[in-house]
Amino acid sequence: MEHAALAPPDEPVIHATNVAAPDEAAHELLRRRGFNLVRRFWGMDGDMPPKNPSPSAPAKGITIRTFLRGQDESDVHAAFEEAFAEHFGHVPWPFDDWIATRIQSEGFDPRLWYLAVDGDRIVGALAGRIIEDVGWVETLGVRPRWRRRGIGAKLLRRSFAEFHQRGIHKSSLYVDSQNETGATSLYERVGMHVATQLDFYEKHLRPEGGAARRTPVEAEA
Repeated sequence: MEHAALAPPDEPVIHATNVAAPDEAAHELLRRRGFNLVRRFWGMDGDMPPKNPSPSAPAKGITIRTFLRGQDESDVHAAFEEAFAEHFGHVPWPFDDWIATRIQSEGFDPRLWYLAVDGDRIVGALAGRIIEDVGWVETLGVRPRWRRRGIGAKLLRRSFAEFHQRGIHKSSLYVDSQNETGATSLYERVGMHVATQLDFYEKHLRPEGGAARRTPVEAEA
């Protein structure tokens, strides 16, 4: 509570943490301290076949290309912000902080970032990275207007093909298991499976701030 006074007076103050799903002792401790389980996140893995098929053709009117450094930063950041604006717990990521974390970080490779382009507009993007022989999908987002057209699957398959070309045979990512966009189903369709689970807990220290309380998982129908 010592930091609660730093928050604006009309905003709620929430203490959040997560624990690995099998850790029953940690779950019990949080429940005793007044925390509610509000979300489950999955770590999903995919083992690529020995002969990874070539990526299929993009959706009609959509082209897929790699990231161009010095040209695409602002547009990709805007596309991700729009794609995740309504997601659970989303906080806008300032452009300069995003650049420092994603573009200027060690291991950034523009050839592992794929963009879906409609005309001259970036409508979806995938940020990939290789860490210790695993091909990570760090971020995948499609702007709402362009969803349900197979763009996410095209981006994933193009990314998997590049990982495979580099001798990487395992892909991984993290996803909100209750994602309203249907992301978990998309990942299953391209051959990924749930490997780990993190349970996300919250305790409202100052709930009267006006923001709606998030429904605990246990209370959902």
